[in-house]
Order: sequence, then C-alpha cells, then structure tokens
Amino acid sequence: HDFYGESYIGFIKFKNKSNTEEQVDLLQIWLLDNIINYKLPEKIIPIFKIPKTSSGKILKKQLLEGKYQYNERL
Repeated sequence: HDFYGESYIGFIKFKNKSNTEEQVDLLQIWLLDNIINYKLPEKIIPIFKIPKTSSGKILKKQLLEGKYQYNERL
C-alpha cells in the first residue's frame, strides 16, 4: 500500500489442484467481510508445496522470489 508502506501477499496451500480458483474466490469474499481494508492481501497465491528447511522452517525468501509450486492457470 502506498500510504502504509507495506503490502501483504497471501500464500494458501492446497492439497489438490481441483477447484483452486473457486476456493481463492471464496477466500477473497470472506476476507473482504472479516478483515479491515488495510490488512487485506494484495494477492492471494495458491501453492501446493511450501518450501521448507530440513528443520521444517518456512523459506520465506523463496516464496517471495517465486520459487514455489503453484497453479499456473491463476
């Protein structure tokens, strides 16, 4: 956001690749109804595998660099 200086990106992990577009749409509707505007994510990216270290920590840098398995139709 220009005013607040940061923006949010939501990474949502799905178990399978069916109905991801529909689920993302439903999530966006829910977020609009339940989250204040300045906390809404600018993007919601469906992913199917979260990059993690050997100890199980999420590799946030790889997510931000686009190194994740996602649905290419979205």
